[in-house]
Amino acid sequence: MSGIYLVTLPIGNKDDITQRAINTLSEHKFIYCEDTRVFKDLCKRIGLDYSDKEIRSYHDHSSEAALTSLLNTAKESGLCFVSDAGSPLVSDPAFPIIEKAISEDIKIESIGGVSSVITALELSGLPPIPFHFHGFLPRDTGKIITSLDVVNAQYGTHLFFEGVSRACLLYTSDAA
Repeated sequence: MSGIYLVTLPIGNKDDITQRAINTLSEHKFIYCEDTRVFKDLCKRIGLDYSDKEIRSYHDHSSEAALTSLLNTAKESGLCFVSDAGSPLVSDPAFPIIEKAISEDIKIESIGGVSSVITALELSGLPPIPFHFHGFLPRDTGKIITSLDVVNAQYGTHLFFEGVSRACLLYTSDAA
């Protein structure tokens, strides 16, 4: 079972976790997550015993040595990588891990689940075809305006991620 298992976690309702995600987490000793407290709380809420697990923190500010250790664990034993909620790739630190794992020929498997992007699209009432997901907008006002000018030239519904401290945006462009 060597490799990296990207496990999608619920984005709000604990019951949205898949049985496959629970099974995968149960099968692995090593679990890397952004915030160990958040992950342990979820484990308690879903009834997953983590007493025999090594739960390790890995986030955007982790060192190169931490990445090397994570990759070595993936090669030797396998590991699960989770986000606090949702997919560990979209808004969280999994991309550098995946990029490095691919270059080192480490197996990667996605254990899917609820998608916050699709949930937002479903609840928006905006046309779903086409839609574009842009991730997070820059923090600088000038860069936000530039980004939105580019987006405005694309026809369709545009979804952005945003933290609770900033306004959420759902945007539809009529550009052809």
